[in-house]
Amino acid sequence: IGAASYPAYETGGDYFDFIAMPSGHLGIALGDVEGHGFGSALVMALTRAYLRSFATLALELDQILAQVNRMLVQDLEHGRFVTLALACLDTSRRSLIYAGAGHMPGFVLSESGAVEHVLESNGPPLGLFSDSRFSCRKEILLQPGHIVVLLTDGITESAAHGGEEFGAQGALEYIAADRNEPARKIADGLHLEARRFAAYEPQTDDITSVVLK
Repeated sequence: IGAASYPAYETGGDYFDFIAMPSGHLGIALGDVEGHGFGSALVMALTRAYLRSFATLALELDQILAQVNRMLVQDLEHGRFVTLALACLDTSRRSLIYAGAGHMPGFVLSESGAVEHVLESNGPPLGLFSDSRFSCRKEILLQPGHIVVLLTDGITESAAHGGEEFGAQGALEYIAADRNEPARKIADGLHLEARRFAAYEPQTDDITSVVLK
């Protein structure tokens, strides 16, 4: 398991976390606050605190998202929101359950590098609507050689001078080509490849990824 985060400025609104769940499973979170800079970093710190608090209560992933959302609706200024990808890894069964709140898709790649599962969000971003509902994706059994990747849109929206974006396809092609590398090296490499694609134009968004092999 590896992760990397590169803020566009001194502080950023992207976030990843690994959380020990009461069941002995590993919670994996990846979030992105609307906006950049210090204000977004404060919102993400608040989100992290709520998420860790509710994750200790033996709730299902969709229930955790609903509780965090309820708190953020009370706290955030109108129009501010957080997208969040939340997964639960059962290491004994080698299985993954996923729920997302308005976050861009994650992916499960096969040993050959082909996409086997797309991890779509099944609810709106956090902090917008008090009655938002979420649901968990059916359990995915992971096989030897599988790669799970969660991204923020700072990677996919990295744009070259002419406006062309790196896109999910660019990220997936990079992962497939470097799938034999360690997870942390793939995560760091996603940032480097996206920046290379953008011809090292000034980075305008935070770039974060989590990779499980």
